[in-house]
Amino acid sequence: DNILTYKMFQVLIICLVLPRLLLSCSEPTSWNYEKVARSLQKWVNTHTAKNVSMITGKIINGVPTGVVWKMRGSRKLDGFLYGRVDGLGGLTGADVLFVYPDFETGLLGTFDNGELVVGRAVDVVGERCVEGVKQVEVVESDDGEIVWERAAEGMDRKHLEKFATVMDPFEKKSVYVGMSSIPGAGEGLFARRRMSPGDLVSYFGGWKTFHSSMVFNNMSLQEMDTAIAFRYSIGREAPERWNYHKDLMLDIPSEFRSISTYRTTLGHKANHKFGQENADYVVVDHPVLGGIGGLVATEVIEEDDEIFVDYRYDPGACPDWYRDDYLEYNAQQKEEIEDIEDEMEKFYEDMGLSDFFD
Repeated sequence: DNILTYKMFQVLIICLVLPRLLLSCSEPTSWNYEKVARSLQKWVNTHTAKNVSMITGKIINGVPTGVVWKMRGSRKLDGFLYGRVDGLGGLTGADVLFVYPDFETGLLGTFDNGELVVGRAVDVVGERCVEGVKQVEVVESDDGEIVWERAAEGMDRKHLEKFATVMDPFEKKSVYVGMSSIPGAGEGLFARRRMSPGDLVSYFGGWKTFHSSMVFNNMSLQEMDTAIAFRYSIGREAPERWNYHKDLMLDIPSEFRSISTYRTTLGHKANHKFGQENADYVVVDHPVLGGIGGLVATEVIEEDDEIFVDYRYDPGACPDWYRDDYLEYNAQQKEEIEDIEDEMEKFYEDMGLSDFFD
């Protein structure tokens, strides 16, 4: 009995302590090539949950040294920087890695104080613990010959056109465009992989512009609806540190609304559907495109599920189709509520409690 009790105690210790040791990365480990993204995400989450923006194994005289992980923004949706810091504790120079929030995809190249200069797409294939920090192994991705560079100030449109027919490496793994399940809607956005609530689904890039440059007084209502059909009011959502004008918009011009002419990001292809939304709009800091929009999962999304969002139009000033859907959805909701009330009333009548509704 004592031997059995001791064995059970050993098993209990292993079950309780081993996961904590693996997550703490306090002991060196050999390279792991199984469920790498999951392992990295769990390890990073143990630190970001404590509001730690930089994970480092060593700090000398108050300055991080060696290999570090650093959040690019205030949220994990903005991704992470990984690499060996310089003498000032910054991430400047070659062989710095931007890790997308899926922990499977990256851009490896030259960075200047955490900002991409040039980089190539890579896949994260391995991880191990060394001196308290997760180190990663990467290989060049299938489209690794593409050299990505961050847009220079004032070069937004020219920069976007340069990469217009090249898919962002995260986007390529995350979503695809197909015919929507909504009759008459045309194309829609679909998931390439399973996603959980809070996961980044897709980026929503585009040309930065203003309403006055998109809609003109001599336009018909239909022309106005078409002009603003693929726009996102990013200025109202952007954090103050981006210094975006509150009226700034992201737009996909009409000549770039086909995936044959623009497919760097595909968030603009998600359709609206009242009551079946599984994603919502967010703002994200993309390493190449800068501050743009994105879609984040609000429900579990299975592979090949269509992505639906709420376009957030004002019902008093919106396209006719949106107003019709809005009225139809509200009517359905009212009918469903009335059906539930009728069922409740019948239930209480059967229970002899009909006075409940008097």
